[in-house]
Amino acid sequence: MLPLTEEVPKALLPIEGEGRGRTVLEAMIDSVMSSGARDIVVVTGFAGERVESHLARRYGDRVRCVRNTRWAEDVNIASVSCGVGALRQPERGYLVVETDLLLDRVAWSALFDVIDTDPGSFWVCRGRYGVERTGGVVHAGADERIDVVDYRPTYDPNCEGWPKMLGMLAVGPAQVRADIALRAMAMQESIRQYYLMPWKHGLHRLCARVLALEVGFAATFNTVPEFEAACRAYQVRAERAVALSF
Repeated sequence: MLPLTEEVPKALLPIEGEGRGRTVLEAMIDSVMSSGARDIVVVTGFAGERVESHLARRYGDRVRCVRNTRWAEDVNIASVSCGVGALRQPERGYLVVETDLLLDRVAWSALFDVIDTDPGSFWVCRGRYGVERTGGVVHAGADERIDVVDYRPTYDPNCEGWPKMLGMLAVGPAQVRADIALRAMAMQESIRQYYLMPWKHGLHRLCARVLALEVGFAATFNTVPEFEAACRAYQVRAERAVALSF
């Protein structure tokens, strides 16, 4: 994402560009708040003080921050551990959200509609794995239970058509203890791994299903062109929503 992220993390990039309007993180938090979430914890690392002061000005004590002091050596498993550990009531379940995401209100509402009515665990997915869409992937058996969780950044034809991870994991109350325990065990070996790895190796203890988020707008980004394309599409959706509201 360089040069855009030379001084700021991806989450603080402005959606409209040139420093105008909301940042990616603000758009996410605003939507999550409107969906009823009451305990929001943001894990900071690179440029942590800048992120924390920005959120304090914007949200006050409605959003809490926790610093991952090991961010430079972490992939993201330690960040997830920090965030879950800071929750007031993790035993009630939680939603882990990567911050390089743009979702519109329709997509967020659909996601929370499922979470609010189903106490299970879900890997949130969007679209299908393929040559142009690699990375995190899952597979579900005939019983709809996920039987494979993996990260395939290089195209693997064996995964063609599998549900593609979006970057969100909903952990239900029944899986909280196992999720925390398996993550702690994995971190004893290394924090240079993705938070999905304990689920990859611990599926015998972690029951989850696919939550296919196919309504609304949702996009991830890891390059400048992907970010710019996601912002343009997001803005179009926002403009349409405003037009329809009149």
